[in-house]
Amino acid sequence: MAPDGDHAAYTAAESARARGLVGYVGRLARDIADITGMASGGSSLRLSSPSQRIVRDIGAFNLHSLLAPTTNLELYGRVLAGLEPNSPFM
Repeated sequence: MAPDGDHAAYTAAESARARGLVGYVGRLARDIADITGMASGGSSLRLSSPSQRIVRDIGAFNLHSLLAPTTNLELYGRVLAGLEPNSPFM
């Protein structure tokens, strides 16, 4: 939502860029969680381990259809290439 509360204040290009950035941040967060999980070893898989929950939650974030890195980066790329976003959620 725009700062003044108007949903229509953003252009399609601005919305696509924001979605692309969300996707990129999600990918970076997943990469960080994976590296941290691998560094923690097998003990990070225990249900009592905070690392296990963090890795699982970040993975769930990246599976959400409006937040998924692949979907959002594709949408942004389409707009940059001058194509239609191909998504009703702009």
